[in-house]
This record gives sequence, structure tokens and C-alpha cells, in this order.
Amino acid sequence: MTTSSLSSTAILPNMMSLKRVLGVALGSLIVVAIFFVAITNSHLSLSLVSSHGFWGKRSDADRAFTSHEARASQVLGTLKELTTTTGHLSDSFIHHPELKDAIFVGHLAPDLDCVAGAIGAADLFGGIATVAEENLNGEIMYALKAAGVERPPLFDSVIGGGDADGAAQNRQVCLVDHNEEKQIVESLRRDPTRKDRIIGLIDHHALSESFSTVHPMFVDVRRWGSVSAIITHLYIAANLKPRPEIARLLMCAILSDTLNLHSVTTTKADEFAVTLLAKIGGVEDPGAVAAEMFKAKTDWIVGLGAHAMVRGDYKDFAVGAWKFGISVLEVTTVEPVLMMTSELMEAMRELKEEKGKEEGKDLDMAFLFVVDIVQRSSLLLACGPREVEAARAAFAQSKALSASDGKFGLPVGGPAVSVDNHSAGEGVEAMAVLDVGGLVSRKAQFVPPLVKALARGLGGDVPGCNSSTGMTCGSGKTDLEGVDGRVKTAAMPQAEMMRTASDRGLGGGSPELESNLKSESSVASGSAPAGA
Repeated sequence: MTTSSLSSTAILPNMMSLKRVLGVALGSLIVVAIFFVAITNSHLSLSLVSSHGFWGKRSDADRAFTSHEARASQVLGTLKELTTTTGHLSDSFIHHPELKDAIFVGHLAPDLDCVAGAIGAADLFGGIATVAEENLNGEIMYALKAAGVERPPLFDSVIGGGDADGAAQNRQVCLVDHNEEKQIVESLRRDPTRKDRIIGLIDHHALSESFSTVHPMFVDVRRWGSVSAIITHLYIAANLKPRPEIARLLMCAILSDTLNLHSVTTTKADEFAVTLLAKIGGVEDPGAVAAEMFKAKTDWIVGLGAHAMVRGDYKDFAVGAWKFGISVLEVTTVEPVLMMTSELMEAMRELKEEKGKEEGKDLDMAFLFVVDIVQRSSLLLACGPREVEAARAAFAQSKALSASDGKFGLPVGGPAVSVDNHSAGEGVEAMAVLDVGGLVSRKAQFVPPLVKALARGLGGDVPGCNSSTGMTCGSGKTDLEGVDGRVKTAAMPQAEMMRTASDRGLGGGSPELESNLKSESSVASGSAPAGA
């Protein structure tokens, strides 16, 4: 046998194996191509039916299901059951063996998307799904039970997670649905080997400036409405079908993070993923599932109490020297929450003080957005004069609601705020409940306007800012420092504390109150903490 024939004989089996592997890869690419055709060419029907239960009309999830069902069935017919595959090229290009046995974990203050995402990704890549905190909200618990999926263990309780003795025992980690340092589970954030341990990131948020790793890593970051939609795409790219219970959980997570596919962050990828996952999971009415899920979340939220409510879905942000936080409550009805306005305002002020003690630097502002999932609108609770000024600058067209009818749980004569210097002849808008209209997304609609307002600098016509008070008027952060340093709790009529839209106007700056806000029964002496 010649050298050339020997070489040909030896190479032939390898070539045949290569063809098989390339065939699998080509099949996956075809499926992905069908997926992208589906999300780019499909159109949502805008026709509404007369009545559809909880939503009062046909939901976006129902319309998306009808629109994408045919293509979802086409893709579903090409997917294989999730099994262990062999072949070097297949493992390298499709299944990412570097993620095998890694710990998948979502962010602090877990939401359904990060929990479901960690479970789905761990199931796909052969890793371990965990949660960052012990307490999970009512929506998460409802979805886990409805989908038939067990609750993941705590990150710190897993061997090789946060409590391992020595870096050699620590497992590698894939972050899911976050990359901000402050959102990373505490034990990992404080681990000096953190940047070496993090080998993967699956997310739908902007990359933090501080995020980096020691080695190259697996990254899939897309501008989609839910990280669970990205993980669904990873299944499709691998030509694999998630187990029915995993599919149901991922579907619930997408519906949650996109507010039943209505949020401005929703993409056609999210719509298609919900349709495909519903078919795999045997869910006939995704909209009905979303309704029950949101109701469970509302019942859970209202029963928490103000302290826990403002901390349940909270995230920190920074713009230059400004530090602020945003809490979000997503409910099916706002009335029970509004009846707790007084307690919630106080809880937000306590949160600011608490954050300052933890980090050694005051939290400048804390905002609470109450999102009405059914009406698809939001109210903003601004707990102090600094928050009010920033909120009205950021949301210039917002309408201030009146509390004179007692609707907000702030009875006439209840807590309010006044400027220490009564001779100034000017008052400070103490607190406010602002209707910001059809804004429902923290990432896309709450944060950007506040960032822009703070980047421009607050100032100009700042209430209480004149020569008699000794406060500096101009632009920038210092304009409001003096105001917040001179406020204290007092009793005054609610009709004055929360002005109606007609009294205030809709401009970005806070107008002067019609009368001085004098302290009738001060409960504090001297200056209160900033932003109190």
C-alpha cells in the first residue's frame, strides 16, 4: 500500500465524522435561521376581542401566540430532546463545555427572570442552578410550582459556591441576568478570585464599566426583553428542546419581565420564544398564566409591609457624583399600595440612611415606582424634596396626584416636611405621588430620564434656595444639599403637601408653595439626615 493510499484510508473515517458533525451544526444554523425569520417577518395582530378575562381584552401574549404559532411548530419539529452529545466540534461550537459543572446564579433581590434563567441555562449546559438570596417573591414561587420545577439551592450552600475553604475548591460561575458589581451575590463579590471564577455571562442589560474577567469567557448579551428568551435561543442554536417543565418556567419568566409582552423592551424574539415554549410546555393560554402569576405577586407584595416592599425589587445607580436607587412594585391594582403611602415614604427614607451606613456614603435619592400591570401605567413616589425636584425634572409631563381625599393613606394632618428657616418666605415640595403615565420599564423608561436629568444638573429655581436661607442657587449637585439638610418632619394639611396637577403645572421645576410650610409640631430638633 502506498503512502498516499494509507493516508487516504486513515483520513476517511475522520472525514466522515467531520461531515456528521458539520451536518449537526448546519442543521442548527438552519433552525436558528428559521427563528430569526420568524421574529423579523411575523406581525402582531392588533384586533381585540370584546372580553378576555383578567386583561379585559385579548392579551399581547395571546396575539403573539396566534401570530407565531405556525413557525414555532416548524422549529419545534426540528429540535431534539436534550441528551449528552459527543464529538469535539459539536461540543466546542455548540454546547460550550467550559460551562459544564459551573454554578449559574442570578442577581441579588432575585426576580423570576434571573431564577428561571439560571435554571434553564444550568439544564442546557450541565451546570448547577442557584439563587443569590434565600427569600423568593410570590411570583417566583407561583411559577416554580406551576411549572413543576424545584426551587434551586442558595449559592452559598452549594459546595464550591460561596462557603468553600480556599480558592482551589471554588467552582467557576456563570452570571445570569446581571453584571453590575453591586448586584452580584455578596460572597462572590468579595471573593478575591472572583474575576478568575466568572467564566460566563448571559444577560440583557448594558455592560457595566467595572465588569471584567481575567480570562476570555462565554458571553451572550442581547437587547431583548428577557434573559430567558436568550436562553431559549441558546437551546434552539444547539438544536435542542428544553424539557416541558423548564419550557413552562422560561415562558413564565419572559411574560414576567416583559409584562405579558407589553413592555417597551419586548422584542419579536421574546414573542416567538413564548410561543415556542408554550407549545413545548403544553400551555394553551399564556395570557391566563401571566394573569394568575401577576395576581400571586400582588398578593405577596401587599402582605410584605413597607420595609420589605421597598427592598424587594431594588437596584442602585450612579451618575457622576450622584447615587440613587429605584424600587419597583409590579401589581395588578395600585389601591392597596397607595393606602400605605405614608409608610412607604418613611421606608424609602430609612433605606437611604441604611444604604449610607453600609457603604459609607449617603444615597442621594431613592425612588419607588408602582407599576399597574393591568392598566400599563406607573406612579412614582418621591419621598423627599431632592427626589421631587429630580423626578419633576426627569418626568416633565408627570401629573401630581392630590391626597386630600385620603386615598393615599396619608390623612390630613399627617407627616409632611418644612424648611427650617421660616422667614425665607418659600417652602419645599416635601413629598409627591406623580403619575408618570404609560411608563412600565425600569431599564428603558425609568432610569434613562433620571440619568439625563442628573447629568444636566439640578438647580435653577430650587425651592428654598435664596439669599435669606444661605443656600447656593445655580446648577449641579450642591443646589439641593442645603435643602435636604434643613428639612424636618412636621404636621400640615395633606392638600398642601401633595399639590394637584392644576396647582403645580406640568413643568420640570418645582413651583413655590402658596404659603410657608411652618413647623407646628416638630418631631426632630436641628437638621435631619440628608433626604429625610
